[in-house]
Amino acid sequence: MEHRNWNKNNIRTSLLGYGCMRFPTKADGTIDEERAEALLNTAKAAGVNYFDTAYPYHGGMSEKFCGKALAKYPRASYHLASKLPGWLLKCDEDVPRIFNEQLANCRTDYFDFYLVHSVHESSWSNYVKYHAYDQLNELRKAGKIKRLGFSFHGSAEQLPEILAAGDWDFVQLQLNYFDWDYQQSRKKYELCAAAGLQVIVMEPVRGGMLNTLCPEAAALLHQAAPEKSLASWAIRWVASLPNVLCVLSGMTTLDQVQDNVAS
Repeated sequence: MEHRNWNKNNIRTSLLGYGCMRFPTKADGTIDEERAEALLNTAKAAGVNYFDTAYPYHGGMSEKFCGKALAKYPRASYHLASKLPGWLLKCDEDVPRIFNEQLANCRTDYFDFYLVHSVHESSWSNYVKYHAYDQLNELRKAGKIKRLGFSFHGSAEQLPEILAAGDWDFVQLQLNYFDWDYQQSRKKYELCAAAGLQVIVMEPVRGGMLNTLCPEAAALLHQAAPEKSLASWAIRWVASLPNVLCVLSGMTTLDQVQDNVAS
């Protein structure tokens, strides 16, 4: 597994990260914990050390499952990320209440990476209203958060405002070769690089879309590298960007884990 150095201190994250929002599920929609834990174990054994969950994933069960599945490993052997759901904030006190609930869910006393979740034009005002950044910054000072960032879903025009709103450590962006120009991903990536912030990549395969290309595009890629999957082209494309720290993939099957690890 390739690892990359974080530019603010001496830590190394696996270039492939596990996105914990698409675990295999049972017929009733709950996480198939036996299968999901086998996938996490396979990824961890292959060198994956970054696991990204969030308060609402899998109907609120992703954090709890991750906490249980990762508890058998030494805490210093992996990086755990979760996120503050700003749309649920109704008062200032909700920030520490939700954060402490997340710590309990994940069976930990700190998060290696913590994000303000899903920042965009209509969501940012709620974070400002309830002083989310100031409160999270205090938790960072207290060591409960090691690195503080935000996941961004807004426009490139809004991004400078958010970058200037705090002393952030990193940014999580939707990056893939389809959205590079289509959704201003190039401009957002360049703004983060200019601000000295490394990027965690979400949706590198665009929710699976880039693994189901039209026949002409699929034939072109298969001709260039018959042994490579279509998804691997998307994973390797974003991984080639020098300011990318980690590429998240929400892996649902063993084949996906093995293919991404090979990439």
